[in-house]
Amino acid sequence: MGLQIAIVSNTEVSEVAGWNESPSSKMMDTTVFSHEVGHIKPDSRIYLEACNRLNTIPNLCMYVGYGGSDELNGAARVGMSPYCAAWFLGRHRTILGEYIVRERAGLYPVLYPPGQLIDHQKRNAEIGYWLGEEFQHRGIASRAVNALIEHAFSYLDLSVVIAKANSGNSRSRTLLESLGFAAKETGNSVIYEKRRD
Repeated sequence: MGLQIAIVSNTEVSEVAGWNESPSSKMMDTTVFSHEVGHIKPDSRIYLEACNRLNTIPNLCMYVGYGGSDELNGAARVGMSPYCAAWFLGRHRTILGEYIVRERAGLYPVLYPPGQLIDHQKRNAEIGYWLGEEFQHRGIASRAVNALIEHAFSYLDLSVVIAKANSGNSRSRTLLESLGFAAKETGNSVIYEKRRD
């Protein structure tokens, strides 16, 4: 079946009046607009309606949002894997505050556009990873991080790969250290660096 995409949005009729004529509408498999279904985020029913329309179950779904309306916690409560959309929040830091991404994301993974994670002048890049519980202990994260390192050094010709881990996340820290990353700073989070040989 491949990847399916749904929009789950708190809406009023006027906000989506031209949606069906929008080019973006052709890219979605379904839309769940609150004014149509009678539920608003973070109500569990609006997320479950999206799953129903996509003929799937919550624990197979990623939910990407900027964290308004407590949407990330709402997605997590039904079993989805939430991600905070940092690229959206980053555009509005002057209004929402410098630390808005951290505040909205909480403990959930943050998604950045690739351009924000690669510094070609300093020749470094930051990587991140997260796996659902059912995919852990299979070596997936280790292989994925190795592939990112190879890509950064061989294809992008970078000198340093950076990764961060919460200080209490022993699994992630062990993984990075096993791949040759060295801790550069400590605190609530640990910054790791791997330099090109």
